[in-house]
Amino acid sequence: MEFIKILNALLTPVIAIFAVYIAYQQYRINKRNSEYQKEIDLQKINLELFNRRYRIFTETKNLILHLSKYAEVDSKRLSDFITATNEHKFLFGREIEIYLNELYEKATNLSHTNNEQKNIEIYPPHSPQRKELLEKHEELLNWFTTEFENCEVRFIKYLNFRNLEKYYSPT
Repeated sequence: MEFIKILNALLTPVIAIFAVYIAYQQYRINKRNSEYQKEIDLQKINLELFNRRYRIFTETKNLILHLSKYAEVDSKRLSDFITATNEHKFLFGREIEIYLNELYEKATNLSHTNNEQKNIEIYPPHSPQRKELLEKHEELLNWFTTEFENCEVRFIKYLNFRNLEKYYSPT
């Protein structure tokens, strides 16, 4: 009988110790799950950031391809490009902003030289103005052809998954 009383007396502390052990294990599991969830959330942010940046990259690459292939661009296409890439300031560093502005400026210049070439007959065949216009047009076309390859180099640090965490915010 004494033995049963002793067991009864020990039962409550044993149950309490067991409950504390279970609570501690749940705490560890929840902490580990929380860390996993943070990592998953970080990866989701990385993927979303990559997708937004990649969309701007493809818009840029498509414009350059169009310009080097057809040697012309209309104001609607340029306007669409500006609209499609307008969030670049929030997703990239200053060098991409400068690059996209340069691209837009050169595309506008190409459009102007194309318009001037439509009236090229106003210049005599061997005049300096005619030669300058043709050289300017050729220089712009060469730039766009070269930039089609260089574009990836400019964007790569922002599109490389290994580097994404370094480039969360524009600098």
